[in-house]
Amino acid sequence: MTLTARQSVIALFAMNAALMAGTFSRLPEVQLARGLTDGDFGWVLAFVSLGILAAMQVSPRLMATGGARGVLWQGTVLGAAVPPLLAVAPGFWTLSAAMLLAGYAGGLAGVALNVEADRQARKTGRPLLAVSHGAWAAGFLAVSALAAGLIRLGMTPALQFWGIGVLSLVGGFALIRGIGDAPDAARTEAVPARRLVLPGRVETGVMGFALISVITEIQVRSWSIIVLRDMLGAADWVAALSLPAFIAAVAAGRFLADSVERRTGALNFARGMAAVTGAGVALLAFSPSPLVGIVACAIVGLGVSASYPLAIAAIARRRAGTETAAISGFIVLQNAIAFVMPVLYGAAAEGWGQRAALLLLLPVSLVAWLTAREVAR
Repeated sequence: MTLTARQSVIALFAMNAALMAGTFSRLPEVQLARGLTDGDFGWVLAFVSLGILAAMQVSPRLMATGGARGVLWQGTVLGAAVPPLLAVAPGFWTLSAAMLLAGYAGGLAGVALNVEADRQARKTGRPLLAVSHGAWAAGFLAVSALAAGLIRLGMTPALQFWGIGVLSLVGGFALIRGIGDAPDAARTEAVPARRLVLPGRVETGVMGFALISVITEIQVRSWSIIVLRDMLGAADWVAALSLPAFIAAVAAGRFLADSVERRTGALNFARGMAAVTGAGVALLAFSPSPLVGIVACAIVGLGVSASYPLAIAAIARRRAGTETAAISGFIVLQNAIAFVMPVLYGAAAEGWGQRAALLLLLPVSLVAWLTAREVAR
């Protein structure tokens, strides 16, 4: 069976999410096994952003000379190496190096897939970004739910890491063939003259709204298992259910985003997402039980669900013709913020507790509500 380019893009979004879910769902166990504090764990997560920042400096040139297909080959091979490295990493610095590579590989794949999705949407006249990110959420949901079951059955993180690494490599080679030939993709954009990729005015403005994704989504996704385990006293397998609950809501929101936005208008839709996100964070911070905590994670997931696709679509629309450099610049800004946030969150959680750290996320929703017009233009 041969997939169309559109189907290949959607499937690759799901596969990349499966790789991430198979990796990140077991990191809290790695944290305990390696004796890392919340502050140490925050630094380990921060190295993901350093890797993405490095990828953004080379991705426009790689996309211009090799196209999406060539960049995806690189991201897939490097990304598949990350879980096995985590399986054998003995401590803080080796874990950090693996996370650095995860960020670099994910950054390359992320730019290539988002640009290719935008190109396919414009070529066919059919929206693709929200559906693709919905497929990403569905892939993350399936594997994170599976991981909770594997934890319950007693599978070790190392065995899961090796399995997901091999499967992602095989899946990547099968799916990337559906993307257009690299030379054809490469001719759609000129090689950028500027070597240093930085965000412009449009990307900076859009970031105000996208903070609910860049800060709130990433922190809740990264720390929800630890919040339920340490703050609410949940067993490991119960705490692990917070991740699929979060991602299920993200998937539902992304698949419904286009139709809801058409009915409500872009501005009202964006502001509604910001309000729902804030409500979910508040509920999670004051959850009296693991069950309420899992529900709160789902509410946050629904709130942030379409924020990133909206931001990418707004940038591609407003910077048509230079979208690779624009999206790369946006991701540079995103990861400059994302680099410091795990460190700050981890320090707050270690010093003041998880509840206080969660409450520090509430102003992000207000900023997103106030800047929602940037994605509605």
